[in-house]
Amino acid sequence: MTNKMTIKEIRKTMRNLNKDGRSVSETVLIPGYGQIKKIGKSYAVGPLPENDDSDPLTDYSAWVYGWKESWVLDDIKRVLHIA
Repeated sequence: MTNKMTIKEIRKTMRNLNKDGRSVSETVLIPGYGQIKKIGKSYAVGPLPENDDSDPLTDYSAWVYGWKESWVLDDIKRVLHIA
Protein backbone atom coordinates (compact mmCIF):
# COMPACT_ATOMS: atom_id res chain seq x y z
CA MET A 1 0.00 0.00 0.00
CA THR A 2 1.10 3.53 -0.59
CA ASN A 3 0.44 6.78 1.21
CA LYS A 4 -1.70 7.78 -1.78
CA MET A 5 -4.56 5.42 -0.83
CA THR A 6 -8.00 6.95 -0.56
CA ILE A 7 -10.44 6.28 2.26
CA LYS A 8 -12.59 4.39 -0.25
CA GLU A 9 -9.68 2.04 -1.07
CA ILE A 10 -8.82 1.56 2.60
CA ARG A 11 -12.48 0.77 3.44
CA LYS A 12 -12.63 -1.82 0.65
CA THR A 13 -9.40 -3.43 1.86
CA MET A 14 -10.67 -3.50 5.46
CA ARG A 15 -13.95 -5.13 4.46
CA ASN A 16 -12.09 -7.83 2.51
CA LEU A 17 -10.07 -8.92 5.55
CA ASN A 18 -10.72 -12.51 6.63
CA LYS A 19 -13.22 -13.19 3.85
CA ASP A 20 -13.71 -16.73 2.59
CA GLY A 21 -12.07 -18.35 5.62
CA ARG A 22 -8.83 -16.41 5.52
CA SER A 23 -6.72 -16.26 8.65
CA VAL A 24 -7.71 -14.02 11.55
CA SER A 25 -4.08 -12.92 11.70
CA GLU A 26 -4.39 -11.15 8.34
CA THR A 27 -3.28 -7.54 8.79
CA VAL A 28 -3.49 -4.39 6.68
CA LEU A 29 -0.55 -2.02 6.99
CA ILE A 30 -1.34 1.65 6.40
CA PRO A 31 1.98 3.51 6.02
CA GLY A 32 2.19 6.49 8.32
CA TYR A 33 -0.76 5.22 10.39
CA GLY A 34 -0.49 1.66 11.64
CA GLN A 35 -1.90 -1.85 11.33
CA ILE A 36 -5.51 -3.01 11.17
CA LYS A 37 -6.94 -6.48 11.85
CA LYS A 38 -10.57 -7.56 11.58
CA ILE A 39 -11.84 -9.59 14.52
CA GLY A 40 -15.42 -10.69 14.04
CA LYS A 41 -17.40 -7.59 13.09
CA SER A 42 -15.02 -5.13 14.74
CA TYR A 43 -11.44 -4.06 14.15
CA ALA A 44 -8.21 -3.98 16.11
CA VAL A 45 -5.85 -1.09 15.45
CA GLY A 46 -2.17 -1.21 16.26
CA PRO A 47 0.95 0.85 15.70
CA LEU A 48 3.37 0.49 12.83
CA PRO A 49 5.40 -2.72 13.30
CA GLU A 50 8.58 -0.79 14.13
CA ASN A 51 6.71 1.06 16.92
CA ASP A 52 4.87 -1.95 18.37
CA ASP A 53 6.12 -2.30 21.93
CA SER A 54 3.48 -4.85 22.97
CA ASP A 55 4.81 -7.26 25.56
CA PRO A 56 2.86 -10.51 25.98
CA LEU A 57 4.81 -11.31 29.16
CA THR A 58 3.40 -8.28 30.96
CA ASP A 59 0.01 -8.46 29.23
CA TYR A 60 0.57 -5.00 27.76
CA SER A 61 -0.67 -4.30 24.26
CA ALA A 62 -0.26 -1.23 22.09
CA TRP A 63 -3.32 -2.44 20.15
CA VAL A 64 -6.88 -1.22 20.69
CA TYR A 65 -9.78 -3.59 20.11
CA GLY A 66 -13.48 -3.34 19.34
CA TRP A 67 -13.37 -0.37 16.98
CA LYS A 68 -16.12 0.11 14.42
CA GLU A 69 -15.16 0.60 10.78
CA SER A 70 -16.20 4.27 10.85
CA TRP A 71 -14.05 4.95 13.92
CA VAL A 72 -10.97 3.49 12.22
CA LEU A 73 -11.59 5.45 9.02
CA ASP A 74 -12.19 8.70 10.94
CA ASP A 75 -8.93 8.17 12.83
CA ILE A 76 -7.03 7.50 9.59
CA LYS A 77 -8.48 10.70 8.08
CA ARG A 78 -7.41 12.67 11.15
CA VAL A 79 -3.87 11.24 11.34
CA LEU A 80 -3.04 11.22 7.62
CA HIS A 81 -5.06 14.33 6.66
CA ILE A 82 -6.87 12.62 3.79
CA ALA A 83 -10.51 12.65 2.67
